[in-house]
Amino acid sequence: MTKNILFFSIDNLRFDCIGYQPDKSELEEHGALGLLRTPSLDAIGEKSLCFTQCISTNTYTTAAHASIMTGLYPPRHGVRAFFDTSLSPDAITLAEILKQNGYRTILYTDTRWLFKQYIGLDRGFDFCETSDDAGLLDLLDDLREEKVFLFAHMYDVHEPFMHNTNNYQPGCNDDYLPEMKQLYEDFGIAADFDASIDSSQIWNRLVRTGPLSDRRIDALLPVYIKGVSKFDAGRFAFFMGGLGRIDFLDDCLQLIFSDHGEGKCAQNNKSYFGHAGELFDNVIRVPLMISHPDLKPRVSDRLTSVADIAPMTLSLLGLDVHAAQLDGINCLSETRDSCYAENWISIDQLEKNLIDDHTLATEVDELPVCALSQMALRTIKSKVVVWHRGDSAALLDSASGLSNVKFIRAVYAELLGWPASAAEIEQYLSQLEDGSMSREDLVDHFLNLEQYKNRVPFRYDLISDPREENPVTDLNGEDLVMVEKIKKINSQAVRTEKIFRRRTAGEHRPNEGDFPDELEVRRMLKDLGYL
Repeated sequence: MTKNILFFSIDNLRFDCIGYQPDKSELEEHGALGLLRTPSLDAIGEKSLCFTQCISTNTYTTAAHASIMTGLYPPRHGVRAFFDTSLSPDAITLAEILKQNGYRTILYTDTRWLFKQYIGLDRGFDFCETSDDAGLLDLLDDLREEKVFLFAHMYDVHEPFMHNTNNYQPGCNDDYLPEMKQLYEDFGIAADFDASIDSSQIWNRLVRTGPLSDRRIDALLPVYIKGVSKFDAGRFAFFMGGLGRIDFLDDCLQLIFSDHGEGKCAQNNKSYFGHAGELFDNVIRVPLMISHPDLKPRVSDRLTSVADIAPMTLSLLGLDVHAAQLDGINCLSETRDSCYAENWISIDQLEKNLIDDHTLATEVDELPVCALSQMALRTIKSKVVVWHRGDSAALLDSASGLSNVKFIRAVYAELLGWPASAAEIEQYLSQLEDGSMSREDLVDHFLNLEQYKNRVPFRYDLISDPREENPVTDLNGEDLVMVEKIKKINSQAVRTEKIFRRRTAGEHRPNEGDFPDELEVRRMLKDLGYL
């Protein structure tokens, strides 16, 4: 059995940013291809089995990584909306299996709140280390006589682009301020900042509240690609070199992949550059490279899901544990016809700084307010997308115990697939309260909205329309079979525990030390650009 296992997750890395990928037309179109230099990743690709058609299960970090670690689609592992519910207790993680088979297990991440025990993605790991590359290498050196499974998750390619998150060596971010000052000048903002200002503040002034708040791809894609090239030549090369110096890679199964990409994520704004939105290939198509003595280096166009990573790993190790119970398959020997993906939308009151300790304890029912938006099946040639539309009769039948506020939220989430804002709740609440509108009237009103009527399944033909510009709503029989398959996958959904549990005023939560501080976590996630 292989002595060491390396999973290297490069958060937010697009599929077309590694040399083996044949399609780089969008990079070329926006003048970014000449900025892409990834010799370190390409050198590994030359020794690996490289998949060109690997599809993620989601458009953001938590749900995708849960699929990577369990081999399950989001409905079955329970980590669905971005930071809302925890991993199902019935899901078995790869780390748990490897630990049972004699491996020391290490989770290393730049964003610990996205993996820690509140979500459950650290289940099965002996060590959970954060943002200290040198310290991690020392730990691995101490464990060199043992079998080790290392899951390394690095955040450098994520925004703020061109910025290393942990200063792995002196001067690694010396280029960040000059790059930002040039962008400020290019877009007419005074670059009146110095090294004492937080990198996120510099970025947010430009991209969240400044002239690039529209996040147009022609301006941001080149900066993103510069960040990818910087990571490849800098921290990635440094870290992989460190693994080589302690002989970690001598007898090692290596998998390098991403959880999602960055690109078009809204049909109504085709130039918007980001992620966590709709299920376009620029975001759900990701790189996957596997290096192992039993695998011949080559490029494969075989369709693969990130949910296949766990069963493929177990197969290469000769540990086909509970494989029949997984959504993922061993794509080394089996062929899949489609890959499932989904995304959720959330509204977080913290965005408008509406939370204080009092409202957190007494008035806020749940944060964030979430709704399932889209589900899709991606094949080699096409993608069928289904908007979530709940059953109106079932909604009314199950609503008797809900307050009017919660009922309005349920109507928005189930019928329109997005969470209700405070203003939208206020729009209908008074009518329900004074009896001028019944709940049946409200549901009928929503059923007649164009937003509801337009939420019909559609297909992208990826051969004739690779940029996914023209959704086709006239579905054929094969498409309708895919629609039913999507509904069946979602019907298997499990209910899992909320990460943040409400408490009543004046009461303490039981086992207080086992809970995250909600305000601290949500503000930290906002600073990272997640909210």
